[in-house]
Amino acid sequence: MTNAATLSRVPQYLYPNPTNGNILIGSIGAAPSPLGGSSTVVVRGIGTNPGGVQYHNSVSGGGLISGITGSTGGMAFSVYSGAIGSEVYTEEMRITSNGNLLLNTTATPVGGGATVVVGSVGTNPGGVELVAASNNGGGLILPAAAGGIQFYTFTGAAGSETYSAALLSLTKPGTNATGNLAMSGNITATLEITAYFSDMRLKDNVRPITNAMDKVSAINGVYYNPNQVAEDLLNESRTSTKVGLIAQEVEAVMPQVIRAAPFDINPDGTSKSGEHYKTVQYEKLVPLLVEAIKELDARVAKLEANQKI
Repeated sequence: MTNAATLSRVPQYLYPNPTNGNILIGSIGAAPSPLGGSSTVVVRGIGTNPGGVQYHNSVSGGGLISGITGSTGGMAFSVYSGAIGSEVYTEEMRITSNGNLLLNTTATPVGGGATVVVGSVGTNPGGVELVAASNNGGGLILPAAAGGIQFYTFTGAAGSETYSAALLSLTKPGTNATGNLAMSGNITATLEITAYFSDMRLKDNVRPITNAMDKVSAINGVYYNPNQVAEDLLNESRTSTKVGLIAQEVEAVMPQVIRAAPFDINPDGTSKSGEHYKTVQYEKLVPLLVEAIKELDARVAKLEANQKI
């Protein structure tokens, strides 16, 4: 566009430019040339109202695409009910000038540009649902009540979904935590899994584990079959034979390696069942076994020394 004087005015507020095919709708002001090039439609606001394009159905209600009022820039997508002149608008989505996509919220994300933010609707948290091509099943990502996100799967078509329990949870319960990962199912890795720390520079009050042989003797390695409760809670097969330890036996001699069973933990750390089911951190029994071997080695050395006398 050039300026208002060179534009033909048909009718008021509609300014087509015959030289480049641009059309300016609304308050012409200084008649800026759109960066989109030729054959561009520019809708400018009038007064304090942003420019927009409204889509109205034949009965009542429709949608509106408009600019965002203020200096931030961007575009808002709204739906409305009511006849023309008495519309009631609800903004559902906006695209900000820095590339953020906001759904059901107008809050600016801390993440910066090109961020998708999904707000809640009423008491329902905002989420992202991924539907299979067959429209029969998929996945759902939702915020966790205590902070973080949870992942679900579902079966059934839209509107009649049956959702699983949370299969994977990423939480950050404390200001010093870097995040917790909890999932329902197996974790399989082709390479190493590294955790914890062992550096002496990070430890105080270091002391040996005593009576290690007695502690090892108090626990039993067993074969077992999952019972009916395990089948109901974990879908374990009652006919499968497994090997392990008894958490209560280990707790009596080494309580530091006992934790709440992951399947029984709510996001806030409480027991889901109220039964407070337990599990053993097997890798943390290695120090006990090391000291037990050393005690056994000392006994063998003493016996060998006595035989030589």
